[in-house]
Amino acid sequence: MLGYVGAYRERSRRRLTQLVAWPGPDRTTKAAPPIKGALAHAAALLRAPRILVIWEQPEEPFQHVALFSEGDVRHAREPAGHFGTLVAQSLLKASFLVDVARQADASREPRNRLAPQLVDRNLWSAFGIRRALTAPFQRDLCRGRVFVLDPSGSTDDDLLLVELIAGRLGVDLEHYLLRHQVQAAATLTERERLGRDLHDGLLQNLAAANIQIKLSANRVNGEVAAQLEETRALLADEQQRIRRFVEDYRP
Repeated sequence: MLGYVGAYRERSRRRLTQLVAWPGPDRTTKAAPPIKGALAHAAALLRAPRILVIWEQPEEPFQHVALFSEGDVRHAREPAGHFGTLVAQSLLKASFLVDVARQADASREPRNRLAPQLVDRNLWSAFGIRRALTAPFQRDLCRGRVFVLDPSGSTDDDLLLVELIAGRLGVDLEHYLLRHQVQAAATLTERERLGRDLHDGLLQNLAAANIQIKLSANRVNGEVAAQLEETRALLADEQQRIRRFVEDYRP
């Protein structure tokens, strides 16, 4: 008994140490979202071949789907509601084990009828879910669920780890979305500043040059006057093009 307890404590300590070494989002990659390293870390920690993460963002008409398998991540977007609520309504806030074989044997229900009672039928079919540990996450900018598919273990400790991993992934996704919002806001601010500079500087200078050329054209005749009018027309075209740019990026 003492040997078992000692081995259990050592295993728990080692796994928690691995969890503490969470890699977080990889900012060196242009992948969206950059969670490949985190999913690889979670897969190694739980000894699972695949990890599925599905989440939604406010006011977006689709669900994000990221599947880690064979060392890579495939990211896709499905229409909102394609996978429903992911799991049964009564389990929306719960962490639990999906084990179709064990539950079918216990309830004597056919496997193809039992699994959709726990997870959405389209989800169950699309990813061949037979055995999985799953936990939800909820953040201000995203909410979703993690499915650890075909894990090597299914104890309460494994489920607790999945809950912690789901929470960390939720934080990573929210940080990515926040950075994206900050970058978008900075880009918009820079465009607005450029628009003001063009409107208050270049456009006014072009208008002044146009007036000067018109006055000069009135003092000459013949070919020189025609060339000045052509120059005025070119300046007018540039003024219109810049004005359209300024209007397009006006806040």
